[in-house]
Amino acid sequence: MAPFLPTQETTQAGLIASCLRPRLPGSLPEGQPVSRCPSLAALRPAASRLRGVGRVVALVAAVCSLEGAPGEAQEPAAAEPTRRAGNLLVNPGFEHGREPWAHMSNGFFGAFDLVEAPVRSGRQAALLPVHCEKGQGGQRAKVFGIVQEPRPENFPDPTRFPEVLSGWFRIDRWEKESPATNLYVQVVAIVWGDPRGARIISPAGGADMPTNYQIRYYLAGQARPAFTLSNARIEILRKGLPALGEWTHFEIPLKEDFKRLWGTVPTGYKFLRVLFETRWDNKPEGTSVHADVVYDDLFLGYAPPERREHSPGG
Repeated sequence: MAPFLPTQETTQAGLIASCLRPRLPGSLPEGQPVSRCPSLAALRPAASRLRGVGRVVALVAAVCSLEGAPGEAQEPAAAEPTRRAGNLLVNPGFEHGREPWAHMSNGFFGAFDLVEAPVRSGRQAALLPVHCEKGQGGQRAKVFGIVQEPRPENFPDPTRFPEVLSGWFRIDRWEKESPATNLYVQVVAIVWGDPRGARIISPAGGADMPTNYQIRYYLAGQARPAFTLSNARIEILRKGLPALGEWTHFEIPLKEDFKRLWGTVPTGYKFLRVLFETRWDNKPEGTSVHADVVYDDLFLGYAPPERREHSPGG
């Protein structure tokens, strides 16, 4: 008997069959993700040549296109987790749970949740559920966010300050009862422990001068600063809102911005606190605020060499 050699048709049939392998709730298929199942139209030529197997292929392809309960609209299955070399953030796509992500622990900060939908890639993303019902509480300001504090001793080269801060966010709900409320999405990078900190902030110095200095990036929702700080610079990257229910990418030239806005590239510092937030400020007492903002595929690191060569900040 002649040896069996897989053909394009049998390979396609095997690919389809792998889509139906049992999987635990929330896990990815062992074979190809469902989102890569060939369409029935693409398989029709192979099905005609497989004769009896063609009916099975057609059935399996149809099943691959129907996930969930009958009658429910389903989003396409998420791609494999995005991986970017040289990421200084740990667990940047939240695929391994909450750690080492944290949120600030005082009363002005709210917690975050991990969700399996929506996600930009992989199985999980971080949801910031910003909610205050009408008549509930009187906090004029509250921050919802996720935080990491990378230390230069853990970098491949401790003398190199990170060049790029990037990621994806998505807004699924955005409501504020009072126009006076400042509701916005922002990313913050804070340099802690730079021995030059007080002098960088103010050449005149002063005993009460803060020693950390930072840049706040408004990603959505705010056209002007909600408030100012002596140790903060503010960059407004988007004044309005992106389309609800769509993923929006941001990429920040972090090293260039510190050099441009603070006149120096941080050096000798203890750690860099990076916060991905949604917050409200100046909310009138008793008014409601509601927002659902999701972050995924975050990155802190260095620009590819070809981009660095053309970067004005070096």
